[in-house]
Amino acid sequence: MNRRDFIKSAGLTSVAAVSGTAAATQNKQVEHVCATELHPDLRKASSAPRKRQVIVILEESVRYDMLNCNRQTGLRTPYMDRLAVSGMRFTKAYNCQPVCSPARPAVWTGASPHTNGVWGNSMQLGRNVHTIGQRLSDQGIHCAFMGKWHLSATDYFDSGICPPGWDPQYWYDMRTFLMELSPEDRVKSRQPATSDDPTWPAEKCYAYRVAKRAVDFLKHHGNEEFLLCVAFDEPHGPSIAPRQYSQSYKDFKFPSNPNQADPMTDKPVSQDLWSGTALRHGIHPIHQPHYFGSHTFCDDQIGRVLDQIQQSAPDEMHNLIGSAEHASIRNGLHDRILAWMDDTRDPFRGYYWTTRPWRPDIKANFHCSGMMRITPYDGYLPRDLVYETGLDATKNVYWKPM
Repeated sequence: MNRRDFIKSAGLTSVAAVSGTAAATQNKQVEHVCATELHPDLRKASSAPRKRQVIVILEESVRYDMLNCNRQTGLRTPYMDRLAVSGMRFTKAYNCQPVCSPARPAVWTGASPHTNGVWGNSMQLGRNVHTIGQRLSDQGIHCAFMGKWHLSATDYFDSGICPPGWDPQYWYDMRTFLMELSPEDRVKSRQPATSDDPTWPAEKCYAYRVAKRAVDFLKHHGNEEFLLCVAFDEPHGPSIAPRQYSQSYKDFKFPSNPNQADPMTDKPVSQDLWSGTALRHGIHPIHQPHYFGSHTFCDDQIGRVLDQIQQSAPDEMHNLIGSAEHASIRNGLHDRILAWMDDTRDPFRGYYWTTRPWRPDIKANFHCSGMMRITPYDGYLPRDLVYETGLDATKNVYWKPM
């Protein structure tokens, strides 16, 4: 099984079968087909009474230390903190690309930017790349997307056209939002000073309307199997929020980090160029009331969605990470990853891939370091010989006594 086949069979089915799990898949063939065979563990889980319901919530331009659950700075993020407390946190996960458009299709397709075709802003997904919405809707899962898409190869606001696989009734990109506003309000919605306008209500903010559609979807479809994607643009500039939010941060200064004192002398030139002159003028706290106010406003909108989840799809609020059902599926996939790494002679296969906090059944050892990964026979060099026997190798991986 190669990497693409593995991700197709493991990634897609885990999304479709496990409530609360958000994973994506590599693209299949050029034709629009999604007939992935369910792994036995996943097939058993999919027959369970719990509905397959997945909700993905994204916020834009938020640093790791902008959540109180990660660092106490004075910012208010009670609802995202609530998610962190009740679920699993991935503290060593990294974005695949630090630019808006390339980062997004990796989430919605499971393919890296150089594979899905979007390696810069204002670029479109490749014709042979299919989103998780397409793949799951083909499996009978109701898929809805509302919020920043940023993959239409047009402008920042997208095209207003719903891509294949998503419910057009709930499609709500930023162009759709702007078309609802008067010309005057469109201009105001793009000016940071609007956050200081006491007459600008929450109802005219993009985050509010995105959350409103998510709440509506849950009210009407909470008893179905679904994938709901809620992708906020906030607190990305212009960072619009009702005035009380920015006012609450008018005297707030985000504390500096020790890494801001890094002289960058031992870093790649590209990183030094990216930092610009910021590191040359001392360390200064950040004073951005609009930005931080928009961040907390967006957190409140996430709270509206979470409250509706509790009412409409309570199964979705269950923490399945520690459940026997989820553990069986997760451990099975983990075992398959390890076997795949052995089979493909992965040079980074080490004991740290085997030992995970949630695998108490596996103890730290150097077993994988004792694996012999045989070079595939290419018809030119002699076949590899097995260490213990000196005979021709007939499989890819052997245990070598240490």
